[in-house]
Amino acid sequence: MGKARCLAGSGAAGAAPIQVLDAKSLRRLVASLDKKCKENLALRLKYADQPDRFLDSEVDLDECIKALMQVAGSPELYPVLLEGECLKNLLDLLNHENTDIAADAVELLAELTGADADAEYGEESRALVEGLLEANCPELLVARLLGFKEEADEEARAVHNCLAVVENMVEIQPSLSSTFVERTKLLPWLLRRLKRRDFDPNKQYASEVLAVLMQGSVSNQARLGAENGIDLLLTCVAQYKSRDPAPGEEEEYMQNCFDVLCACLMQPEHKAAFVKAEGVELMHLMLSSRRQCRYGALRCLDYAATRFAPPAEKLVDLGGLRQLFGMFMGKAKVKGPAGEHDVETEVEERCVSLLASLLLQLPAAGRGASRRERLLAKFVESEFEKTDRLMELLFRYQARVRAEEQRLAAALAEADEDEQVDEEELLLARLGAGLFTLQQCALIAASLWATGDAGLRRRLLALLHQKGASLAPVRELLLEYYNNIGSEGPPEEAARTRGLVRGLLESLGAQLEEEQGPAAEQGQGQPPAARAGAAAGAPPLPPAPQQQRQQENGAGARRREVEEGEAEMEVDEEAAAPPLPPSLPPLPPVGLGLGTRDDMRLGFLN
Repeated sequence: MGKARCLAGSGAAGAAPIQVLDAKSLRRLVASLDKKCKENLALRLKYADQPDRFLDSEVDLDECIKALMQVAGSPELYPVLLEGECLKNLLDLLNHENTDIAADAVELLAELTGADADAEYGEESRALVEGLLEANCPELLVARLLGFKEEADEEARAVHNCLAVVENMVEIQPSLSSTFVERTKLLPWLLRRLKRRDFDPNKQYASEVLAVLMQGSVSNQARLGAENGIDLLLTCVAQYKSRDPAPGEEEEYMQNCFDVLCACLMQPEHKAAFVKAEGVELMHLMLSSRRQCRYGALRCLDYAATRFAPPAEKLVDLGGLRQLFGMFMGKAKVKGPAGEHDVETEVEERCVSLLASLLLQLPAAGRGASRRERLLAKFVESEFEKTDRLMELLFRYQARVRAEEQRLAAALAEADEDEQVDEEELLLARLGAGLFTLQQCALIAASLWATGDAGLRRRLLALLHQKGASLAPVRELLLEYYNNIGSEGPPEEAARTRGLVRGLLESLGAQLEEEQGPAAEQGQGQPPAARAGAAAGAPPLPPAPQQQRQQENGAGARRREVEEGEAEMEVDEEAAAPPLPPSLPPLPPVGLGLGTRDDMRLGFLN
């Protein structure tokens, strides 16, 4: 390394003044690089035991590499680099025995792939990445990464630049995330790097690159699971249950680890590994702490409990409802990542989402029904304060979604008649306004109504009537949610969810057409409450005699029963529940909702 340091110093001292490049001068530089590479290789082979004989050629080679750094500022010249053997020569230098030359080659690649080119040069950047891919850049780059020793500062910087090349290439061509994981040993290296006890900038960067590779790639997530990555990531974040990370890079490192966990927890097999590795217990400890890790723990539990019962059951068994409702009520403050991120709003939405998942996963009857009863009982405690909070959120998100719908309607009215409406774009705009959370609030409210508890029903009606509303908006939101339940996850899980939501709708008096297929078979011939219980995992109840009537008559009777019940409860609602909270400003009626949980998760990697 002594000679390498001398080389770097003499290169800096003897470098020619940097001149503005054009295509002609760049071609001369490219030709010079090719010539100096061949000269250095020939001298190394001829004088392998006499380093002094080829040192000057390596100084010249190093100067040539550094001269090419200028190209990063002129992306329009990238096509010149694709001519001849330039990229091949650069990648061959990654295996150079002089680590300083290899490090400079990596730095040049990092500069070229990370150039802040204008949008007009996007095509040139993509062509450069395609050329690097054809020259086997992923394999050669990772092989060089494995050879660097970070004990030396120069090589530690080279490791950072290697990671920068990976990140830049994936940003330009996202499909390369699978290439780097499938064709190289990058993933095992990243996981080993996260295992190191001491924290340093490269550890943070490794976590960031890992988060980039896992985002949206099911195959990469599967490979991480096969490498025991879930258990390793839990070990990485466990230290923060008793202390906060240092501001800056360590804070980003912790959030990156949570991001990777959340990305992987969208897959059922990783949810099971999470439970087996006692991830729910760790997240519960984090929720109980007053540390910054609370934010990541809540996100992990939200993902883990989605369409998967064991985490939901485990959380209730551990007594996690206390911490969850503390955040739901806004009493437990949660600190999230720095920046413009609205942590308070996301915590609200995560709490609502997790509560909805618990209600969908915990059985209503039979074995384990006591867990659901404990959850529902929370909404009665302390003079229905949690029910009041739920409806406060429902009204707030109702107003936000309605305002967005009005904005979209105005924009469409001003649009040209021949302009096509992108329905997906409209849906995403409404989801961004809080549609998903609004639907989840409606699901929770319907679950409270379906209990049949007179006190809860009176409280819900009183809060709705205070806004001049009835159960109709809740019913409409839930009906739209029901009609758009996705097919993510196992088919039986989607059928089970549809059966449960159908039972909730019927308890609200909705008239539904008879379903065909497994979902219909699961709930056929049962009253609404029994159908909701069966969908939640309880054994089916025998059919009630009155359910043998025609569907139209039965649905109409249920609607009349609900409406009559609302009218009866209006009479003495003051005696049935404690005084209501102060009135909020009246809200416009809500529009119908669409969306699934994963629609809101696509932007996670917040």
